Amino acid sequence: MIEGPVSEESTPAERTAREHTLSEERIADRGRYADGRSRQITVADDDGSLLLVIEPITAGALEWHPGALASDDPIRLSRFAYLRRDGADIVLGTPRSRVTGVIRDERVAAFIAGLGVARRPSSLADRCGLAPDACLRLADALHAVQLVTGPEPDCEEDETIPQTWEFHDLLFHERTRRPRTGSINEAPRFGIVPEPHEPEWQVRPGELELPRIDVAAVVTQDAPYGRVMRERISTRDFTGPELPLDRLAELLARSLGPIEREGVPGVTAEHMWTRPYASAGALYETDVVVVAHRVTGLAQGAYLYRPGAHALRPLEGSAASVDRLLFDASQACGAGIHRPQALLVLAARFPDLAIKYDGIAYSLILKNAGWIQATIQGAASAMGLGAVPLGAGDEASFAEATGLDRYRQGSVGEIAISVPI
Repeated sequence: MIEGPVSEESTPAERTAREHTLSEERIADRGRYADGRSRQITVADDDGSLLLVIEPITAGALEWHPGALASDDPIRLSRFAYLRRDGADIVLGTPRSRVTGVIRDERVAAFIAGLGVARRPSSLADRCGLAPDACLRLADALHAVQLVTGPEPDCEEDETIPQTWEFHDLLFHERTRRPRTGSINEAPRFGIVPEPHEPEWQVRPGELELPRIDVAAVVTQDAPYGRVMRERISTRDFTGPELPLDRLAELLARSLGPIEREGVPGVTAEHMWTRPYASAGALYETDVVVVAHRVTGLAQGAYLYRPGAHALRPLEGSAASVDRLLFDASQACGAGIHRPQALLVLAARFPDLAIKYDGIAYSLILKNAGWIQATIQGAASAMGLGAVPLGAGDEASFAEATGLDRYRQGSVGEIAISVPI
């Protein structure tokens, strides 16, 4: 161990090596794997009481990046850092590294609160009630896992990550590319085994049974698939005639109708019901709600499409919110005051997928939504209908318009349907 102050005659490499050594020594009780990789970092106060525990949130070793932080250089909280509650713990995290910092002493929260602007760690001692050396240990640990950075501007964080990355985008990207812990195919969460739902074929009282469509027959009249794809366009003109109910029925049957397929030996039942599009785990957690505006024989309102029964179930909600969804769709397309003849809203049953996929459920739901939008637009193009997927929607208005619980089944995508002039 090197002792004493850094000599003025030391080379830059020697000074950097010394700072790394001191940084390592100020961190107490570092747990390691047999091969020497870190699995946990704990930071203690001068009296030995625990202040902070840093742990990996994915399987494997802790990401540990000792930097060139001198003993009391100014630091600032990363613009990507966040604080939240996890059970009874208060945790600090960042999408810049796959770690979580569990705060074991409220003085650590006061230390972190002082880093909204660049400060020397030791200058926070009086503010948070920790000894100066404890502040240095916290700074070293937080810097090594990229929870703090140097003073702006021109800090390493700004040099590494483009300003175009916003906090929520980077967090979503980094946390959903692989599971938080374990593997994708590990045992289901909450002790619940998700199973694909067999379609319900019976039309329920109060539902509108749609005209029956022989999908296998009608698709034989389509242009070749490759031509349909090449001629696909997004139609934003909603001034055409009403959408006939039988055309809406055909579009829904083509895009969402159940298809019986052979099962996968050793994985699924002998036969299984799928849809025309792919779905994570073959769970098909996303329904389609028809928000009708100008559909022949259908009053303006929201209707849940039930593919097995090929029927629409009226949903009870706010008429004003229904109109707001249609208005927002027209604004998203630059269509002015003209609402689309129908708006198809993709409504995901969030728990159905979350019980199987830990940490990546919502990203899979969005991928599934993309498949559904592409399938609907392809079918609309083959039928000569207009369609345009929307880039944003209002989940609060959707909940008010439908009466659905936004945390159990909420909107994740929209596609506007029209009849070209």
